[in-house]
Amino acid sequence: MAADQWSGGIQAREGQTWSWQKAGDFTVSPMLPANGPLLKALSVPTELALSADGALCGENGMGAYRVVPYASALPQEANILLPVGALQTSGRLPQAESVWVEVADANEYRAAAANPATDVLLWRVADGSGAQAVLEALDEGCPVPLAVAAPAETAAAFRNAWLAAGAQAVVIGG
Repeated sequence: MAADQWSGGIQAREGQTWSWQKAGDFTVSPMLPANGPLLKALSVPTELALSADGALCGENGMGAYRVVPYASALPQEANILLPVGALQTSGRLPQAESVWVEVADANEYRAAAANPATDVLLWRVADGSGAQAVLEALDEGCPVPLAVAAPAETAAAFRNAWLAAGAQAVVIGG
């Protein structure tokens, strides 16, 4: 049943209070502990563009969404992009609401996906073999949202397949 086909009233069977929650809005109370990671994952935009300063920009239900490379991030940045090497060697992770980890191949993908600090993966694809590797990884299952960045020609050829396989977003020209 689709969400818009449902009608009726909500009944709390265990005495809870009900609050509707929006992806990206972490101010709702009460919030069940399990909902935080789910809402964080759902807040990742499905459309992202690469800006001139190297940031990824998009919108979600809460408004503008921006992911800034760690090297140029200011303290108030909510979402930062960290190279996988920095994730693996850093003793202390940057303070941010969301840590995006940049990978370039299947080995980096597996390492970053297994790291509990990873909130979102950004897989930069250079060619068709890299594009196919993304499909194989998505087929195995991805524990966090995955955005794919690729040159325009590669993105045009694989965009629909990536999205159908479960990619959260495709960044053209990344």
